[in-house]
Parts: sequence; C-alpha cells; structure tokens
Amino acid sequence: TWLIDNNYVYRANGGLRPYMEYTEAGKGYFTLKDTHNANNSWSGQQMYITVKSKEVFRKQLQEEMILV
Repeated sequence: TWLIDNNYVYRANGGLRPYMEYTEAGKGYFTLKDTHNANNSWSGQQMYITVKSKEVFRKQLQEEMILV
C-alpha cells in the first residue's frame, strides 16, 4: 500500500500498474513485461521493480521511519 499511498502505482483490472512517469519511459522505477501462463491461458503484463527504484524506495522508507 505504500507504493499506492505515495502515488507510484494504482490498482487496475485486479493488479497494480505504475504511473507513466515512473516507467522505463520516465524515471525507470518499474518495467512492464508481457507474459503468458500456458497452464491456464492467462496473458497480460507483469510489473517489476528495477534495481534503481529499490534504492530510491529504501531511502524514502528510512526517511519516513518505516524502515530501519
């Protein structure tokens, strides 16, 4: 919920989606990959957090005293 509360991502179609400014085209915090599950024929996009964003989020969480 921290990512939603801080306006990095939003809920859409039962999943999380990053706001455009934080995708590869923007600050590069998230990537979206097309994926398919052969077992149940599901296909869609999965959101991944980049190495760059891990450091940014870690610093913000420490500043907010959420992460020690």
